[in-house]
This record gives sequence, C-alpha cells and structure tokens, in this order.
Amino acid sequence: DCPQVPASIAERYKVGRMIGDGNFAVVRECVERSTGREYALKIINKSKCRGKEHMIQNEVSILRRVKHPNIVLLIEEMDTYSELYLVMELVK
Repeated sequence: DCPQVPASIAERYKVGRMIGDGNFAVVRECVERSTGREYALKIINKSKCRGKEHMIQNEVSILRRVKHPNIVLLIEEMDTYSELYLVMELVK
C-alpha cells in the first residue's frame, strides 16, 4: 500500500503508514534510515491541485522561511513531474 517514491527519498527514508489525507495530499510516517528519526512525508499530487499551484508554492515558501515552535518544521523537499514531496517534523 506504499506509494512509489523517488529513489532519493526511498534511499534516505523508510516510508510507512498513512497518517493523514486531504484533497490533494497524503501524509505518511517516514523514518530517516541513517538516524532512526521519525518524520512526516507529505505527498502532494500536482494533478489534483491544478489551478491552485500558487497556494502550494506559498505554503512551501512560508515553511522554508519560518522557524517557530508552533509551526511544523520543513526538513527537506523533492519536486517531481507529478508530485511534490515534503519531509516535515512529525507532530504526535
């Protein structure tokens, strides 16, 4: 049930179960292979957000700049033709 993820993500992270989903994204648990640290992997399906790309770009742009204890930290991003992958702090 695990989606195909780019090799660059699969090499660094073990992608696990789905922990959330929305209109154009799913969120899965992932574990950094080298450290064992847990993160959330947000997988945004670009075809489902046509016409709203600016909203996604705004979210990512804000997450890149903001460091605040009450805002989830963006760790890493990977852009492909059909999806945008955001590795983020896992909030439990």
